[in-house]
Amino acid sequence: MNEEFEVLASRFLSWRERSAFRASCARRLTVAPETERAVAAEPAQPVFAEHRVGVRRHGEPDRSAFARIEQMTRGVLGAIFLVAFASHTAVGQIATERWVQAETDIRRLTPARYRGLPRSISRYLTRHGFTVPQSYDVDRPHNVLQGRFDSGTTKDWAVLASRGGYSRILLFWGGSTAKVTAINRKSDADYLETTGQDTIGYTRRIDVVGRAYIFQHYRWYGGPRPPAIRHDAIDDGRTGSASGVFYFDGKKWHALQGAD
Repeated sequence: MNEEFEVLASRFLSWRERSAFRASCARRLTVAPETERAVAAEPAQPVFAEHRVGVRRHGEPDRSAFARIEQMTRGVLGAIFLVAFASHTAVGQIATERWVQAETDIRRLTPARYRGLPRSISRYLTRHGFTVPQSYDVDRPHNVLQGRFDSGTTKDWAVLASRGGYSRILLFWGGSTAKVTAINRKSDADYLETTGQDTIGYTRRIDVVGRAYIFQHYRWYGGPRPPAIRHDAIDDGRTGSASGVFYFDGKKWHALQGAD
């Protein structure tokens, strides 16, 4: 029995099976003197086949050995699958937890932090449980605007107000809380993005834009044809990314092309 077979047999056969196999080989190789002389006169035959795993002497298949090898293979493949599945699940859980935590970590300012905001509007926002979410890349308070969104004469206020995981733009016409309009309500989680520092940040911002901005972006990117622009509009989008423009013509809101 050669060394190659011993190595292979030690991997797939137990100690008792190897001992029994050696004894069987010894019995079969013990022959009578006359038989030995007759065999010696015959041409030598290759014997490599009897050393192959899963093949008994004289070419008979060892089905038990094949069964053990198949069982071991299935066990190894099953273990690999379980490890891969567990790793994938763990990564998914970590990623999900990061996004959930990022939404919780959005910096939200109370209305009292905004100097110049009329006290009546500040009290209205506080009474209704609103805060102002902040984009990750801007340190100063923002997302509160003053502009002329209804006509060219009256000054209005627009606030990106967050409550219960959703933000909407609240319009206070003429700075009054008697009539408040809410537009473009969106989930705060929809504005979470990964940043270059391998972190997650909130990206929603609103800004005041005018006629030049609206028609310039219409020429660049197309989109709905703007109506006659006579006063300010609100640009609502992501920091350094796409946005949409909301313009009120006195009767209805127009959703126009912004950055792309």
